[in-house]
Amino acid sequence: MSKRFLQIGLAGVLVSMAALSLAAESEIVWPQEWTVFGPIPSQTAGTALYGRPRKEDLLAGEALKSIPQQLEVGGQTYQGQPLRVEQAVIDLARTLGCGAGGTGAYLLAPLTAPADTTVQIGAGADWWMHWWVDGQPVYDTLGNGHTGNGTTPITGRDHSFTVRLTQGRHVLAVAVFGYRQFLFAVTSPRQMREQPLTFRQTLDAGRRKYLPPHWSIAADFAAARRDFEGALALAATETEQAEARLAVAESFLLDAQNLAEADAPAIRQQCSTVLELKGARAEQQAQAALFAGQAWLLENRGDRARAEFSRAGELGRRPDWKETVQLALARAHAQDKDDAAARAILTQLLAAPSLDRLLRFHARSLLAALEVAPRLRPDHPRLFFHADRWPAVQARIERDGEGLQRLQRLVRGLPDDPEVRDWGAELMRAALVQRVTGEASLLVKIRKLLRATIDHYLLLQDFNSHVETRIGCAAALDWTWNDLPPAERAGLAHDLLRYACGRHVQDALYGAGRVDHDPYYYSGNMHWYVGLTVLDPGLSETDYLRALTVLGRGYDNNVVASFGHRMEMMKDRGGVTRADYNFEDLPTPAWTFLHCWRSAVGTIPGEWEFASGFAPSYALRYMLGFKPGYYRHFGHAHSWRPRDGWQSEHRLYDNLGQFIYFFAKSQPEEAAIAGYLRQQMGKGGSVGTGSYPIYPYVLDLSQAPPPRLPDGLPLARHYPVNGLVLMSSGFDPAATYVLYSCGGGRGEHLDTGHFTIFQRGYLALDSGTRALDEYADPSSGENYDKQSVAHNTVLIRMPGETMKGVTHPTLELQANSGGQRQLPSSARVLAFQSERLFAYAATDARPTYHPDKCAQMVRQFLFLTPDHFVVFDRVTAQRADYPKTWLLHTGNEPAVTGREFRADQEQGRIFCRTLYPPDAVLEKVGGPGKEFWADGRNWPIPVQSPYLRNLGLQDASDVAENMGRWRVEVKPGAARTEDAFLHLIQVSDETVQKMADSQVRETGEQIELTFTVGARTYSVALNRTGDVGGHLRITEDEQALFDQDLTGQVQSQTNLALIK
Repeated sequence: MSKRFLQIGLAGVLVSMAALSLAAESEIVWPQEWTVFGPIPSQTAGTALYGRPRKEDLLAGEALKSIPQQLEVGGQTYQGQPLRVEQAVIDLARTLGCGAGGTGAYLLAPLTAPADTTVQIGAGADWWMHWWVDGQPVYDTLGNGHTGNGTTPITGRDHSFTVRLTQGRHVLAVAVFGYRQFLFAVTSPRQMREQPLTFRQTLDAGRRKYLPPHWSIAADFAAARRDFEGALALAATETEQAEARLAVAESFLLDAQNLAEADAPAIRQQCSTVLELKGARAEQQAQAALFAGQAWLLENRGDRARAEFSRAGELGRRPDWKETVQLALARAHAQDKDDAAARAILTQLLAAPSLDRLLRFHARSLLAALEVAPRLRPDHPRLFFHADRWPAVQARIERDGEGLQRLQRLVRGLPDDPEVRDWGAELMRAALVQRVTGEASLLVKIRKLLRATIDHYLLLQDFNSHVETRIGCAAALDWTWNDLPPAERAGLAHDLLRYACGRHVQDALYGAGRVDHDPYYYSGNMHWYVGLTVLDPGLSETDYLRALTVLGRGYDNNVVASFGHRMEMMKDRGGVTRADYNFEDLPTPAWTFLHCWRSAVGTIPGEWEFASGFAPSYALRYMLGFKPGYYRHFGHAHSWRPRDGWQSEHRLYDNLGQFIYFFAKSQPEEAAIAGYLRQQMGKGGSVGTGSYPIYPYVLDLSQAPPPRLPDGLPLARHYPVNGLVLMSSGFDPAATYVLYSCGGGRGEHLDTGHFTIFQRGYLALDSGTRALDEYADPSSGENYDKQSVAHNTVLIRMPGETMKGVTHPTLELQANSGGQRQLPSSARVLAFQSERLFAYAATDARPTYHPDKCAQMVRQFLFLTPDHFVVFDRVTAQRADYPKTWLLHTGNEPAVTGREFRADQEQGRIFCRTLYPPDAVLEKVGGPGKEFWADGRNWPIPVQSPYLRNLGLQDASDVAENMGRWRVEVKPGAARTEDAFLHLIQVSDETVQKMADSQVRETGEQIELTFTVGARTYSVALNRTGDVGGHLRITEDEQALFDQDLTGQVQSQTNLALIK
């Protein structure tokens, strides 16, 4: 019999019920209508910002014994809504008009049992559920931590439990908490009875348990194995039997954290049966031989393993099978410490040009481990310092009496009998203090904390965890290695290793992209440090291979994926990612790797100078000020933009020091800039110590060059990789700082041509905030924050244009605001020029717009230092009735007078005069309830956003000035296909009352703008048609300071692009 299977993407709830003891005539009837109470916001549900619901936060069962008209949850009253079950699915997100992620609801329904009976309920939920019958809890997935439902797509058979019902009326209640979608579905008892799972469905149910919806959620291999065993019982042919047996065997091997020598016989038993089945396919028998060989490796029988691998090679014929077997052979040689044989096989494998990416990663990382392992120091410690360097580190700690006392105070309160949780951060501090003081009692605590922490890791309940605590745990084990009892030390090392190896194997199940990548600051970056710590001659053979595996992955993730990518991007010394991360979290994993490479391996290769993705010269141009505990920057694109732009200082000061420490000799000018910035941050009180308590004591800055800015820094710098031009009249607090999105490089928002101007305040700004892109409800972020309408760009509105989300490409946008549809990488940079008196850039943005609406969109951006800008746009729409709109966003309400406006922010003031088109009409848009206005409605920060406090906002309506609360829209007075927008912008402090006078005239095919500031006169002639270009003349006291055509080329730059 077949079962119609209902699959619901990544989320939902399916519920099914089968009566065990009632005949069809008298079976209970599953309710077709439920009463739903919600939506319960994530803060109340406890699911905000990586949280999960807790049993103690649920309603008491007493409130769920009957179906009331309303329920009170978290101080909020929710009216019950009757919902009919249609097509077996209730879409709670749509019906309740809410987002999905983290949102909760209670659903209640009546149930009548004709007689005493026992029923079996099957259910699944995205991502958590808790069931009651008559107010008594009967089943939940809350106790699974973030593992929750444990499998996707969600089905009504993901979980099952039995309930004893007495004759009469009962009340079913279920609390459901969403993760991505928010669905509730019901399958009747009759369907469950008449449509049992088939062999294939049972097998697929097990395989789904391998791939939870988030990388950090643990796969349930034991539950998968039970499904495979169930499928085996349903197998109708020897081919199906072979498939089920292989799945059982593989479930043991994939469960690397729990895999032990004792599992080998069970694995081989399944494999030997498959090899004997006449109906098994050759590929199945080849797989059986491969698994059997892996089982022999568990018992350290390399000879038997290699024999089975050779057999597997002879049986298999599928693509990449030969290479799969060769990799297994190489691993067998590596476990036997026959490095030469392993290297020979791996080298040959890597020479194949079309090798599968995952196989290539495994081969490359194992070969790297075999090459690095012999270079490791044989003694401990190895992380951050070694025995020879420890005396100098200890001396720095002892000289810092205040810092040492602070560390001692922090560790003094550590418990004698710690609970099982992650103590990684505390462990690093404790182990550091213990090495300095030698306190025996503290060592006792450290031993217990290590065990409690590693036991916690083995529970696999952390969600989206970062690497810092894992490194802290590894460092504590490394630093106390010589003081631990050998058996205890071996047990800790073994368990930490099996945790890391287990996570590695599960990551590989997601495909090559989950292991062959830069893990940034997430827990996946732990492997290098675990490998460095535990690799030891005393390891068992199987643990030795595991240690090589994690060491190789760690090396590859850092050196190949991270360093390789960042060094390519840093050829122009720009930024490799979002500013909020580029200056804070992103460099830290690189510094950590470099420290531990130096302490465990040796000299740092010279080509790793910018492998951190961090260049002090880029930070210099991006920083806008410092104050105690904070700094601020442009807040471009996908930025949080906390109130007034002030970002908490945690790691920038340390990142600058790390660069000096590692590269002062090879990059003295960059190091001098880093010193200058640290000096300014020190004066402003914006000083942090970095991610690890050891950092201040391993940094030796005695060889740092004097802090200074090199002579000849250009007015502007073009960064082709991320498609930005950064300009500044100087680097003091009163300077004018400019960001121009010239395109041609990486970008995350549809903002080609956007410009941000800062002068004592955010004057022309990038509006919105990353908080609009709330994970539970990305609609505001996608419809506003990432769109061109949120930036200082030009809109061309074509009726009926539809677009998809930028970050959520399956999301159909509701707003048609007339903006771009391709990221800045599609644009072309036409010109860049930086001179002493001005900087100039030109961009062809036409490829970023829909071709059916835009025939031309060229922006020329001219910065006339220190305070004036000319912005010229040549815009041609495909139809005259496609309206064009020029935008400039401000923090506060602009004062518009005719074709000129001004606006203030903090102590700064911006003036803007529209010179073209001659019939331009100016309109201001914004204010309370219209801050993020697009296509006729506001796209506000979600009220349930968990980020409000971090952004300094009282609530979602408390929009900060630097998020852009107003904008001015400039539109032609009449419909036409071609228009030119010409604007003169002036910035100043608030004491300046009016902008400079200007004159504009048409001369042939050019528009000429002239204005005078003090003794200096500027004349800018710009081509209205034909080639993009123009002429600039700057005079002072009747002497020409500059009198040339604007370039049509992109000026070349090297290193700091110093002007000699």
